[in-house]
Amino acid sequence: MKRLLFITWSMSYGYGTEKSLADIINRIDTNKYIIDVLPLFKNSETNILNDKINILDSLIDYTSKKFNEKKALDYYYYLLANPIKFNRIINNKYDCVIACNHNAPSYFASYIKNMPKVVWVRGDLSELDYTKFNVDSKEYNVVKQEFEMQKNVFNKFDSIVVISESVRKALYNLFGIFENVIKIPNSVDTQKILQMSEEKSSWF
Repeated sequence: MKRLLFITWSMSYGYGTEKSLADIINRIDTNKYIIDVLPLFKNSETNILNDKINILDSLIDYTSKKFNEKKALDYYYYLLANPIKFNRIINNKYDCVIACNHNAPSYFASYIKNMPKVVWVRGDLSELDYTKFNVDSKEYNVVKQEFEMQKNVFNKFDSIVVISESVRKALYNLFGIFENVIKIPNSVDTQKILQMSEEKSSWF
């Protein structure tokens, strides 16, 4: 049985990328795959994954009764700056690691050694276009640094999945990346939609 690790921002609310990710993960055959999800942040006790999915301890747990924001953020940025330390909290061997967006999920996923890795680009990459700022501005230097970090991280993945042609073009225009790029549009759980269409609404 193969084991997969998904690294994502959060699985608490079910909005946007969370819902799309859950729609996919909840339909994966758990007789063939063991699925672990590492949410970087835990914002709620609720989650939208079925009980066959293993949710690992988040790096920052806002629901903890002993939550200390400074301590939690210090730990988060400590791990973000220390790949070796982050690897020590990954206890299992995976057949594939999937980063569920660019930025931090892709940074952490890139740290994991000796495992196939996929990054699933779902956000707007134009936020990393430092050339739209004045070269003497603070924004230019900050965004350029983020751009260079992300470009280095992208090169550590075996495949890059994009959700649309516009994201594919942004990946090429900004980073010059066109190899090992696969377009997979957002999934739609048609069976769930049909089921919901037959339910009576409390609004009427």
